[in-house]
Amino acid sequence: MNNMYGNNYLGGSPYNLPVNQQPQQNIMVVQINNDESVNSYPVAAGTTVLLMNYQEKKFWLKTTGADGFTCKIIPHTFSVIEDENEQNDYVTKKDFEEFKKMVDDLLK
Repeated sequence: MNNMYGNNYLGGSPYNLPVNQQPQQNIMVVQINNDESVNSYPVAAGTTVLLMNYQEKKFWLKTTGADGFTCKIIPHTFSVIEDENEQNDYVTKKDFEEFKKMVDDLLK
């Protein structure tokens, strides 16, 4: 059987061509209670684990190589993202006192 690609072993269909697939990287999320748990938590070869300590607002990315022996631990901290466009709908006591003084002066 001769196909349009000149390869008799593909079966005659262009859909039988091999596809280069990227290896998937599995990431797990695990909650831990203290910083010492980061080093002792086991990670399978070729995977990444997100270790989160919510009480101390820290997290770590722990990655092992394909050989299972090389390990990389990257520490991070949580931070709150403030909305820059947020408007204050309240008046401080100082502003109120100044406004009150101005109104009192106008009424006199």
